[in-house]
Amino acid sequence: MIRGETVSVRFRTLGSEDAYGNETVDYSAPIQVDDVLIGRGSTVTTTRDGQPFAIQCDKSFCFPRGWTQDLRGALVDWDGKTYEVVGSPTRITDENIPPLSRWNIKAEAVRRDG
Repeated sequence: MIRGETVSVRFRTLGSEDAYGNETVDYSAPIQVDDVLIGRGSTVTTTRDGQPFAIQCDKSFCFPRGWTQDLRGALVDWDGKTYEVVGSPTRITDENIPPLSRWNIKAEAVRRDG
């Protein structure tokens, strides 16, 4: 039987304005989500002037059925690392999920070091 893992999710919120009038980005307190499937992504090393500059790692997080909160811009903490959700993941309607599947949202996320 496939089993998911527990991750922490922090949701993006718009904060106050900075000194230049731009809204700052804040994040909510983390909530734990159980039974999230984590898929392997890719790793890319970028270079600047021929030298390694940063590493970007992608992951897929499949959230369980019944998940309804918007994951756009959220931070997912897993395995001691933080990944930022890319794009606007949408849930799959229950009618389109195989009967034995427990997951309905696939969120692509990225972590950048450097």
